[in-house]
Amino acid sequence: MRGTLRAGLTLVATGLFAGLLPSAASAAPACKATVSPADEAVMTSLINAQRRAERVPKVVKQAELLKQGRKKSLAMARGARFAHSRGGMAWAHGRAGAQNIAMAPSAGEAFQAMLNSPSHRANMMAREYRLTGVGAARDCTGLIYFTVNLMAPK
Repeated sequence: MRGTLRAGLTLVATGLFAGLLPSAASAAPACKATVSPADEAVMTSLINAQRRAERVPKVVKQAELLKQGRKKSLAMARGARFAHSRGGMAWAHGRAGAQNIAMAPSAGEAFQAMLNSPSHRANMMAREYRLTGVGAARDCTGLIYFTVNLMAPK
């Protein structure tokens, strides 16, 4: 009896776990990190709303900063270290610049976290930074990685 019960439980457990695992024929395609233009737009709007509230001129999107922000955000969403680039800010081409990175389930939460950090807030509210490129990428779990590049005009 004991051997039969154990064999039955093993069979049930095996059946339960097998039902949870996809078969080779029905395996879902691997998830890929994706750029999220909607989250980029929300973050840019939040930054400009805060700048307006503090009577600081708004930041304007700049194509190269956006390209570099997306590249950095995609890399982090794909598993690269959540850290600033080792090579610095080559995209600033010698001009004053700053970079904020954040990860959160929403643009609002990421923005609030940066606003609560004195150094990140200072970057976003700095008068000399008038150009921006906000990159956002979602990983497979829905977490959003943001890269906010800021730069002074020529």
